[in-house]
Amino acid sequence: QVIGCLVRAVPSFQPRRAPPVLSNIEKMKLLSQVEKSGLLSKLEDAGFSFEKVQELKLLTTAEKTKVLSIISNTETPGKLSAASALLAAAAAALVLAVPDTDSTLIAAQAAGAATLAIPAAASAFGSSFLSNLQKSG
Repeated sequence: QVIGCLVRAVPSFQPRRAPPVLSNIEKMKLLSQVEKSGLLSKLEDAGFSFEKVQELKLLTTAEKTKVLSIISNTETPGKLSAASALLAAAAAALVLAVPDTDSTLIAAQAAGAATLAIPAAASAFGSSFLSNLQKSG
């Protein structure tokens, strides 16, 4: 009786399941959207074919770098969002810190801010996209 009482008192361990990335890709009809957009044809026209994927060993590289693990990790969107905020803050700080007294410094401000703002925007987009892929239900 004592053991039965203890077993009922301890909540059962529920392992955290990975988010349903693949089923969400299906629900979002992402592959159909890629097909309709003509993206694959555009990539092929630009010289990026399935043969090139094999040649460059992109699938092997994706396995080695654990891309699918990164995509399905529930912490990734938050990390990307934090990176985006830091990059955007750095871009703003750069503009404020560099004086705009002559055209060379203004050009440096613009180049530096763009160099930081582009990955900030990409990180924000990636965070939002992965969040949508990882949504349950």
